[in-house]
Amino acid sequence: MSPAWIALALASTGVAALVNTLDSHFLSRRMPGLRSYLLIIGIFTMLVAVVMLFIFPFPHGTGLRIYDLAFISAMLRVGAVSALMYAMKKEDISRIMPLASTAPIFVAIMAVVFLGESLRYTQWLAIAVVVTGAIFISFKCGEDGSAHFHASSFFLLIGSSLLFAASDVFNKYTMGFISYWNSASLSFFFTSLAFVIMCLRRDVLRQIAGIDRPWRTSAGVALNQVAAMFATVLGFWAIQNGQVSLASTIFNSKPLFVFVYALLLARFMPGFLLESKADRRGLAIKIIATLMIVGGIALIFLV
Repeated sequence: MSPAWIALALASTGVAALVNTLDSHFLSRRMPGLRSYLLIIGIFTMLVAVVMLFIFPFPHGTGLRIYDLAFISAMLRVGAVSALMYAMKKEDISRIMPLASTAPIFVAIMAVVFLGESLRYTQWLAIAVVVTGAIFISFKCGEDGSAHFHASSFFLLIGSSLLFAASDVFNKYTMGFISYWNSASLSFFFTSLAFVIMCLRRDVLRQIAGIDRPWRTSAGVALNQVAAMFATVLGFWAIQNGQVSLASTIFNSKPLFVFVYALLLARFMPGFLLESKADRRGLAIKIIATLMIVGGIALIFLV
């Protein structure tokens, strides 16, 4: 197994985790609502996507079916991102990201069924370990010492994970005919168009104008979106050069990175994120789950 696409997938995951951590900050601390945040993202991303569509021409003879599949993939991603960010505004990111990282289950099944990929038992074990760790980290300790599943956003985030998985599978298919740059350009354009159509309303514009230092906040959101687009391109590159099921497993080790980022921010920048009450048992659960995720990634390297 070539280490190049694994390095790309890990780099994409680390950057995407930082982006999601900053998403949580903007949504919980700076922005008045989800639609105002998505509108800023949509407008900026559309400008970049139009430029990319001109810079990276599509192969001659690219059929309409490829554009249709890219559109479907983008719409699936719109639903996934919207659900994830809605949860971010309400919940501690270190709790919700593990649940949002169960996509490998769905990707592996779809890749085997629809793309003809095959997995060794050790690779299935790697997926199982990563996913189990992701679910385990979402257990929360109550005041009475009992641990219960953090179910408030469970179905929303599982649905988001399923949509991300389906989008990855469609992307893998389209990149058999176009480059990852072409695929990323279409994904950026279609998703940004959807966000603008959904969120361009007078009341949303008034919300943005009413933000404290709106231009500074908007610039921060835009810079974060640059990082998000960079992570997406790296992810598409990894998918094109590797197995989508294993690439998706690496992408969904994101809770490990988010956990580390959240700990550092809580230590050096208290109040930067929406945080849940810390307790020793809850921290132990997070550490054990993190080790499971790292172990799963190690299994992928050893396969």
